[in-house]
Amino acid sequence: MSSLSFVDFLFPQFSPINWMNGISIFNSAGVQNFQAFGELVSGRVKAGIGENYEVRMKLHSQGKCVQWMECTCQAYRRRNEKCAHLASFCIFMDQEKSSILGRFGLSSGGSDRYLNRDFLNSLNERIAGAEFDRAQGLTGNEKNHRTEAMQKIENLSMESLVRSRFSQIKSIQMLEDEGLLKISMTGDSGKTIAYQLRSDDALSIVSDPQFSGFVPQKLSLASGFQVNRVFDVKKQGKFGIRVSRCLLVLNKETNESKVVKLEDLPDAFVGRKSCYLKKIGFVPFSDGLSQGQVMRWEEYAKTADLEGDVAAALFHTQFQRLSETCEVRLSQEVMNLKVTAKIDIASLNLKQSADGTFIVEPIFAAIVSADSKVLDPVENSGQLALPVKKRGQPNMLLALLKARQEGRQFLQTKEGWIQISDGLDWLQKRVTADGKLKLSPLEFIKFREQLASGSDIEGHGEIIERIRSGLISQNDLTCPDISHTKLSLRPYQSDGLKWLWWLYSNGLGGLLADEMGLGKTHQAMGLIASIAASQKGGMSLVVCPTTVLDHWVDKMQAFVPNLNTVCFHGNQRRLEPPRPTDDHLVVVTSYGILLRDIQNLITFPWNLILLDEAHLVKNQTTRTYRAACKIKSRMRLCLTGTPLENDLMELKNLFDFIAPNYLGTDSEFKKKYAKESGRDPIAELELHRLIHPFKLRRNKKEVLTDLPEKVEDIRHCHLNKEQYELYSEALALRGAPLVESLSANTNPVSFVHVFAVISLLKQICNDPFLIDPRYDKVGSGKMELFEELLQEALDADQKVVVFSQYAKMIHRLSSKLTKMGIQHVTLTGQTTQRGEVVKKFQNTPEVKVFLGSLLAGGTGIDLTSANVVIHFDRWWNAAKENQATDRIHRIGQNKNVQVYKLITKGTLEERIDEIINRKRVLFDRFVEQDDEMFKHLSRQDLLELLAPPEDYQGRDVIEKESLSFGEMDGVSVEEL
Repeated sequence: MSSLSFVDFLFPQFSPINWMNGISIFNSAGVQNFQAFGELVSGRVKAGIGENYEVRMKLHSQGKCVQWMECTCQAYRRRNEKCAHLASFCIFMDQEKSSILGRFGLSSGGSDRYLNRDFLNSLNERIAGAEFDRAQGLTGNEKNHRTEAMQKIENLSMESLVRSRFSQIKSIQMLEDEGLLKISMTGDSGKTIAYQLRSDDALSIVSDPQFSGFVPQKLSLASGFQVNRVFDVKKQGKFGIRVSRCLLVLNKETNESKVVKLEDLPDAFVGRKSCYLKKIGFVPFSDGLSQGQVMRWEEYAKTADLEGDVAAALFHTQFQRLSETCEVRLSQEVMNLKVTAKIDIASLNLKQSADGTFIVEPIFAAIVSADSKVLDPVENSGQLALPVKKRGQPNMLLALLKARQEGRQFLQTKEGWIQISDGLDWLQKRVTADGKLKLSPLEFIKFREQLASGSDIEGHGEIIERIRSGLISQNDLTCPDISHTKLSLRPYQSDGLKWLWWLYSNGLGGLLADEMGLGKTHQAMGLIASIAASQKGGMSLVVCPTTVLDHWVDKMQAFVPNLNTVCFHGNQRRLEPPRPTDDHLVVVTSYGILLRDIQNLITFPWNLILLDEAHLVKNQTTRTYRAACKIKSRMRLCLTGTPLENDLMELKNLFDFIAPNYLGTDSEFKKKYAKESGRDPIAELELHRLIHPFKLRRNKKEVLTDLPEKVEDIRHCHLNKEQYELYSEALALRGAPLVESLSANTNPVSFVHVFAVISLLKQICNDPFLIDPRYDKVGSGKMELFEELLQEALDADQKVVVFSQYAKMIHRLSSKLTKMGIQHVTLTGQTTQRGEVVKKFQNTPEVKVFLGSLLAGGTGIDLTSANVVIHFDRWWNAAKENQATDRIHRIGQNKNVQVYKLITKGTLEERIDEIINRKRVLFDRFVEQDDEMFKHLSRQDLLELLAPPEDYQGRDVIEKESLSFGEMDGVSVEEL
């Protein structure tokens, strides 16, 4: 076996005809559903209409061979014949699964030799020789005593045999009833031997002038006719169709055509190149079918009666598989049959149940086909009666569910079929014993948005009116009275509160995803105040990052002081655990405490659980996420300003929290909405409909027309001489080995080392002091630029917020400001009294500067007293930078906001800026930590980052570029 390929080993086990047929099946993509389990491989072979067979093969890893193979067809099961289905599977394995064969020591590519034209021609000759044996009708005794001469011509065609013995021909005549050309010849012994030729060989003899003296006049070639092979499709009975293999005969003189069914002709009448028709003679085919198409045509049954899904599938694919073989002719009755494009539910009639659920009765409009033809459902044996839906008749949906439960994909009608969506599957268990559809409010919304979007909602009662108000027209939503609070909501915030109150009133969850700075906290506080006013007692739980605990407590005390708000955090929580009271209690805690004290928190009867900055817990595999899902509450609410549309699985995880099971399982969701093959516009539209009632996102451009302008400036500086030398030295010592490894393109990328070197270079650009206090006097071009911008802002009596990703840089800037006598505050991950720091900056006119690390100060705080932002160094995720900027550019800001981003020219900082702009969507979607970014960069990207700095030329000039959002590209503020 070691000297043979996989196919070389297997080919001798197949008969020539089965190998040829296997090639045909393989060429028609008949091998599907391939699976591999260890040494066992399997697949499904589609050989014709309704002819699906399972094949399996056991590979032997040590013996480097095939232990056994089997097929479910009768040829294998009854005769143990290596069938065409196994042959096609062997060719498929060799051509498309070479990697699997390689794991078992089997070499591939051997089938190429068995698929070339010369080999196939010789194989056809062997098949013709076998046909010659059958045509002779030899007895068993005669077969055993065939002459050596006969054995020599075994592989020759009948035509070749006749031509080789032309001189021995006595007569040629036609056996019309059998469709065979009989040729009588004188044998070697002097006795007369008769040969019978089928249509292809017979046509060659009849059309050859060499044999004109022997061929009767009536057998001359029928040149006035044209014959094509076709599939003829007619309606059969009430519910089915009949597919027949036929010959379309055209009289070229009269232009009249006639369809001849193959079942009316003996097998010998039809060959692969020609056919014999009584009263006409031998006629070559004119359809131009390839050898593969001819073999596929022969594989189909002469006549097949099809019903149900098999018939509907043919229509649904527009007879694609048949038309790939030859012409398909449809009768007028068949052409009138249609597969519906959709079912149209005009309205949904609701009745309230005592347990809070709805009895839902869909009112179907007429069922319309793809060409707007009205379909009239019929009664079929084994199916429910399906009249066109009139008001008060619910059996259409039940019939669809029943058909789906039986495994059918289509429902029969007089005029065709209704395609049954897999979106109905989840409804199977919602049908009661008496045939009624019973749904919870959440399930009802899913049913409507998925299958009946835009339908009216009918019914009476407070609950029905309440759920209708948020689905049909949100203009009917009412805003709860919050006059007892100090909240003053903008119109769009009032709309958000109306929506939140509608969700709470119906026991539903929600995702408030307004853009940063639009006041999600204020809308949520309005909801909490409304819940507190609607009933006596009750509890609401607010879970947020530790960095914004003070922010939440301060806001609650400032705007809803009548509520009892407690901070459940630190050691104090052990001394004063939350307890239900007659007044509504608001508990504010962190994600860390949620995880640690989950067993205590799940014991309380919560009205609301609110997750702030919910994108931080978007991963369902984390313990924090699972802990949050354990808490029982009337309503679950998520707040996030981060867009989630770029990663649908993150959106799915948050929806699993606010509306468990609403979007199905992860595998179902990925299969339908998050396909790896690419976007599906129809699936995207359906997903948008499903999430729309529970997700609200507005951006500033839509709702804050009065928000001041935000102008971004990219400011450039240069390395000073000492910086340049340090930068070059760091590259030579630490970067050179990495550059060599990356250039070799053989070794795996050491992301840890790349991150370390790039972080070192970025700190040198900021201030060499960050890497070693010995460089205290070196200074930096960026620090000089910063001092200039800062002085300019202070001279204009403006407050400034400075962000850096390095806490050491914040402390370095703090030391410099102290020496300069500039009052300021700092906020990093180590800051404990965050709220006090923010208050001091916001409320103290003398405190001019806020220094904050990007991650610690970039979320959950208001810094609207400032209107100048300086990003001292760039981070890879532009969304995180914008999130930090929105601490200043948000509601409450009444001045134009100036944003500066500092970049050192000629260094990796300039290349980082280019990469950020080029891969913005990718980084915004995936990058959470600085070191994660490198996994999304190519080797070329990394080599560009590690390139030497531009030659030092003693530059002292500070360059700047300005970009104002909304302005024309390339036009700066100064130029305007």
